[in-house]
Amino acid sequence: MRHERERYVNGGWVQPLQPTLLDVIDPSTEELFTRVTGGGPRDVDRSVAAARRAFPQFSATSPR
Repeated sequence: MRHERERYVNGGWVQPLQPTLLDVIDPSTEELFTRVTGGGPRDVDRSVAAARRAFPQFSATSPR
């Protein structure tokens, strides 16, 4: 994966402010499958702020 250590926020890939790695376990083997980037409260705040800014324009978009 090209952006395996980043998060997609506000239309682009960004480094997490509070990076953590989370293990993803394959349920069929119970072995480690991969690791993904987690984050903390500051990352959530940044994502929520971006969503709030985008909502007015997005909600005015007509379905196709």
